[in-house]
Amino acid sequence: MPSPQLDTDLVAAAIIADDQQASSEHTHHGSCLNCGATLAGKYCHQCGQVSHLHRSLFHIAEELLHGLFHFDTKMWRTIPALFFNPGRLTREYIDGKRVRYVAPLPLYLFLIFLMFFVFSMTAHFAGHDEKEAASDKAVVSDVSKGKSATSEKPAAPASSATSTETSSVDDDKERATTHSNPELAAIPKIVADLESDSETYKNTPHWLQEKLNHAAANPELVIYKMKGSASKFALLLLPLALPVMWLLFPFSRKHLMFDHCVFILYSLSFAACAMMILSFMSLAGFAGTGFMLVSLAMPLHMYRQLKGAYLLSRFHAVWRTVALMLAAFISLAFYATALLAFSL
Repeated sequence: MPSPQLDTDLVAAAIIADDQQASSEHTHHGSCLNCGATLAGKYCHQCGQVSHLHRSLFHIAEELLHGLFHFDTKMWRTIPALFFNPGRLTREYIDGKRVRYVAPLPLYLFLIFLMFFVFSMTAHFAGHDEKEAASDKAVVSDVSKGKSATSEKPAAPASSATSTETSSVDDDKERATTHSNPELAAIPKIVADLESDSETYKNTPHWLQEKLNHAAANPELVIYKMKGSASKFALLLLPLALPVMWLLFPFSRKHLMFDHCVFILYSLSFAACAMMILSFMSLAGFAGTGFMLVSLAMPLHMYRQLKGAYLLSRFHAVWRTVALMLAAFISLAFYATALLAFSL
């Protein structure tokens, strides 16, 4: 009669054999399907791919959710830190604690893409609301005109001068309505101000005069081109800001250009988030409140990021914040001018 110990050993051996067989099947015979390296765990030690791969429709949905929320648990750590503790975020990334956070350049590019997507969506909804309001006003005016025409008898024919004057007033009203959007009205106003200064306009090259007149006649096209170019040239803000950051810490061996680059990219990422919030608040009818909040948040965020990232005292952080804000306005003005020049 076989001993109980022998039976126990046989059962244990069978279980181990089954586990090894299942493990071999799951890991595709112990080699990584991506690079061919021998597997020693859940992930390939050479390329990082998961050893156990699924071939099911459910796994496709799983990968989609993983792609959205695994950009990552890193994203859910990075965005709150970017808003509430930007100095620590920048300092830790510079010091090498990078696994927890999204790298600054991918984060900036993602938020820039998202920002212009939000701009296009909010502009579409705002334009749709304006068109509906304009059509409602047109219907009301048509009804009122019809009532006045039926209630009043035709008087003596007016003079041609009066009719001409009336039509000119209507044309002016129509132009004002057409360019009621501040973005569209800005370009014709710039050209009109330039033309009012006769000396400056005379000294302007002829080809530039033609482009300016074309822009004044077609402001919608110019704004469309500027919005398209803004996303393409967004990386120009980095080389514009790097010399400024170097001037704030001249000849410093402690702070490298890499550190300044990380600081700028995280700062620009926060600015992109702020512009998206402002866009949503404008769509909701709180443009003034949103502009005031963003105007207060930007220097405060910059101060906290400078103080935490470069380990500065309050005084040194304050004066660098003031200098950096002035440089930011100049850089944005140069950037906007370049966009306008490329869009004419």
